[in-house]
Amino acid sequence: MNRTLVCIGAILGAVAVVLGAWHAHGLEKVLNDPVRMKSFHSGVEYQFYHTFALLAAAWVASVTRRRLPVVAGWLFIAGIALFSGGVYLYALTGQKIGAHMAPFGGLTLIVAWLVLAVSACAGRRGSAGA
Repeated sequence: MNRTLVCIGAILGAVAVVLGAWHAHGLEKVLNDPVRMKSFHSGVEYQFYHTFALLAAAWVASVTRRRLPVVAGWLFIAGIALFSGGVYLYALTGQKIGAHMAPFGGLTLIVAWLVLAVSACAGRRGSAGA
């Protein structure tokens, strides 16, 4: 597997657990705003979902020995940073720039999923198991 993607995925997963625990056990004391609490929760959820997708991209890269799943993996990382990072920024500070980053992150995540789909679904010519 692509060790770099797996390493980053493992770190992002650990960070998502920490942020999820903070959300569940103390963030409301800091924020005291249900809308921003819900936003923060969405950021954590999307980070988790796409961490698993990042790990899947690393796996597809190892199985297919192609570069395209690695591209998908880096797009997942960028999408997590833009979407979840933007949501966290908005939730924690109220800065609208964070809310404006999120749609770009969402678009990046969609592109990452499509690149992963193309890389996994497109078989090599003359090869049955690729």
